[in-house]
Amino acid sequence: MRGGLLFWRQACALPKRCGDGLAVFALTAGVFALYTQTLAPSLLDGDPGLFQYVAATLGIPYPPGFPLYILLGYLWTWLPVGTLAYRMNLFSACFGALTVGALFMALRRQRLNRWIAGGGALTLAVLPPFWQYATVAAEYTLHTFLTVLLFIFLNEWEQSRQPHWLALGMLTLGLGLSNHPTFALLIPALAIYVLSVGGLGLLKQTRVCVTSLLLVAAPLLLYLYFPLRGHDLVASSPELVLPAWSKPVAQGIVSPFYQDNPAGWLAYWTAAAFVKNVASQGQWQTGLVNWGRALLLALNGVILVAASVGLVGMARRRTKLALAFLVTGLTLQLVIMQYVQAALANVDDFTPYLIKFFLPGLIAIIVFAAWGFETCARMGVALLTRVRVPKSAAAVAVAIFALGWFAISTQELVGRYSHAWVERSGDVEARWRTVQRFAPEVGAALVGHWGDLTPLWYLQNAEGWRRDLIAIYPPTEQPVGTWLAMGKPLYLAGALLEWAPGIAKNYQLTPWGNLVRVSAISTPPPNSPLPAQTEWRLNDAHPVLRLLGSEMLTNQVRAGESFDVAVYWEAAGTMALEDYVVYLALSDPETETAKHEFGLVVNWFPRQRLDANQRALSVYRYPVPPQTAPGEYALRLFVYSIQNAHDLTVADPSANETRIHLGALRVTR
Repeated sequence: MRGGLLFWRQACALPKRCGDGLAVFALTAGVFALYTQTLAPSLLDGDPGLFQYVAATLGIPYPPGFPLYILLGYLWTWLPVGTLAYRMNLFSACFGALTVGALFMALRRQRLNRWIAGGGALTLAVLPPFWQYATVAAEYTLHTFLTVLLFIFLNEWEQSRQPHWLALGMLTLGLGLSNHPTFALLIPALAIYVLSVGGLGLLKQTRVCVTSLLLVAAPLLLYLYFPLRGHDLVASSPELVLPAWSKPVAQGIVSPFYQDNPAGWLAYWTAAAFVKNVASQGQWQTGLVNWGRALLLALNGVILVAASVGLVGMARRRTKLALAFLVTGLTLQLVIMQYVQAALANVDDFTPYLIKFFLPGLIAIIVFAAWGFETCARMGVALLTRVRVPKSAAAVAVAIFALGWFAISTQELVGRYSHAWVERSGDVEARWRTVQRFAPEVGAALVGHWGDLTPLWYLQNAEGWRRDLIAIYPPTEQPVGTWLAMGKPLYLAGALLEWAPGIAKNYQLTPWGNLVRVSAISTPPPNSPLPAQTEWRLNDAHPVLRLLGSEMLTNQVRAGESFDVAVYWEAAGTMALEDYVVYLALSDPETETAKHEFGLVVNWFPRQRLDANQRALSVYRYPVPPQTAPGEYALRLFVYSIQNAHDLTVADPSANETRIHLGALRVTR
């Protein structure tokens, strides 16, 4: 009890003056509010889609699992705010803001000027990769928060030499390791720093060493969560939907890389499937090019110059701490660079994969940059004072210059990423609501790559939608062939890339909204899921297309919003998809107010053509221009032949027409 009271008393004493305490609160709250304005509002694909639901299900994500994030995220999911996806995005924003507040505290404890410390913390807040992962569900902002917290505790230990600060640092190290394995890359810097402060004699203090090891090891027990939870999940759903493919795996609750046996646990904890080829690649030249590209993408020249100046200044005044941050930055960035470029050796530009791992290393660069800002500020004030400008006026002039530069540089940085996740979330939401509207048959399977399937798993686990659907991942030919041999329905949920090349010629493929329906060649083409109507035929000197059905999924929309239009086609003969463009146009009785271009098949398709009698369900998302006046409009469709440079003619019901009337739409404000 006394130890706990001492900890909280010391922690509350860190901002020694009221001004620092208010600044920490203002920075944290302000940055949190900023992040919430550009937070991804709903479900996403890829890894963010996974982390939006896996904590709520107490599931087992891909190796090595991130147990601290999963368990804290599970508690966070009980927060009564928004959807589950929104709450988990908010979780990242919370720890992103806490990282910024903690960095301000760390810089102040290094005796930097309050304004300089605030500027350094805000610089981190608006860095594109940090902003990007502070507004979407991911484990990275918790990782950065623990990184800053570790250096705060070690700095306090150096200043006071009180052992409880070292103990807190060791406990934070253990927590960091239980959140993300790359925290282990801080150990070299930590060892150098601790031994340079405490001396080699510290190793002879048995009690300190044993206590430190226990504090590091204790949080690692969280990794036992996976065998305990994995055994429970597999035992509760023992049925196999495919050989070695259990229901929890097929519904995204258990990673396919997890095996419920001692050898499988070890492979999972060490992420053996992801790191086995790293040592054999050794493409350092390519790695350095991509490292430099990622660094320039994350930072700008002013920050890099300031960091170089700050490294020199910090090395003179805080040598031991400067060395620790230098080793941290180099170790994290160079080792992770080698890992990523080895794991993705076949990818031409893996900068997007690399940059998210940079975040802890970027903190070290920002610390150096803050020291560089202070050095430049001191020099600027001294120069202006020498030319007989009053010291107070000189300080104001330097502050105005710094704020101006900060405003200009951050405007570009913020603009690059401020709405990226919002737009992507909207696209994913619209895509999968379309899948829900034109859903696969009962008991069907969807096959795709990891990022293609995480929205399905979110809908199943968070919203309870269609838990009968099976997801097949990885998309290899063996499970796909086994499933098709069972005679069950199959849909492609994403691009084929290089797997199952024979599927495009050995099966009948039907574009089905945002999916592709796979069936035997002998199977009759699927009937239209849309309301029956008079068949429209489109000719270009010969029959090209038949319009078998269409439906406007709403008859009223606000100006500036979008609505969906579903169309069911049948090819009259073999046609190249690249030769035709579909236009949808809103028109009033006098003029055509707006038209938008679409592909004949709205999503990816593994063929470049439609064969005779092949069908396709297309769902077009039509954006109504914001300036559209309220009123009643007609929605018309026409198809343009790129090769012949004219619109296709509607053969029925009237000749020489090119527009097909799909229905009436009311536009409101």
